[in-house]
Amino acid sequence: MNMKRIFQKIIVVLLAAVLWILPIQSVQAAGMSYSKASQLYTEAQCQWIAHPRKVKITDDLRARSGWFGNDTGKKVDLHRPFCPDMSYWIRTDLSGDGVPEYLAVIPGGQLIILTIYKNKVKVLAVLQTTSIMPDVYYNRQNNTFTIATSITARLTSRNVYKIQKGKLYCLATLSDAIGQMNGYGYVPVNRYLNGKLVSKSKYNRYYKKYCKNMQIINWKGAQE
Repeated sequence: MNMKRIFQKIIVVLLAAVLWILPIQSVQAAGMSYSKASQLYTEAQCQWIAHPRKVKITDDLRARSGWFGNDTGKKVDLHRPFCPDMSYWIRTDLSGDGVPEYLAVIPGGQLIILTIYKNKVKVLAVLQTTSIMPDVYYNRQNNTFTIATSITARLTSRNVYKIQKGKLYCLATLSDAIGQMNGYGYVPVNRYLNGKLVSKSKYNRYYKKYCKNMQIINWKGAQE
């Protein structure tokens, strides 16, 4: 009797796994091949290099955390983030539609986010970063991705994004700042949501929803 119950549980687990995988496979099948997407990105980048044009910085990750510095609106060369030897890039699906996005960054400079919408390369955002390389994470459960960066030695910012129908939406900015140790050895931590001080419980609700199950995506060097 016990063996029968164990066998039934195994069947249920296997069926659940199959049902969980099938939707992902269908999404991937509906998307564009990696090689085709790579070709489109390369063609667009070559075009921008041959005919340089400037674009505005759409957001400053420092200002988004309520900190110093705000270069939003400043014009920069579109091709610059993916041209120098010191640049880094990521090419992977960040929206769950089976089509890879393209991210490129210069340490201490701008981070550009590209996607392919209706078979054309589209600039989703040009973000101003800090002197420390940002980390990129993907949350498979809700198809969001997070750009985490150190604003200062004591302040870390996590900017949660979602891509839908060729548009980029910033869902939340979670920042935590480590304060100065007091006379009793206690080190306070202030938590911010979209630049505003919030309680630990409210911060944790957003963190659990967007950041708890995310996985890091490694940058690749310009020469790779």
